[in-house]
Amino acid sequence: MPPPTREEYLASLTPEQRVENIRTTQPG
Repeated sequence: MPPPTREEYLASLTPEQRVENIRTTQPG
C-alpha cells in the first residue's frame, strides 16, 4: 500500500491540523 500523497495527507487532516501544518511548513 503506497503512502498517501501530500494532497491525500492534507485532505485527511482536520481544518485545525491543516492550519498548523501550513503555518509550520512555509518555505523558508
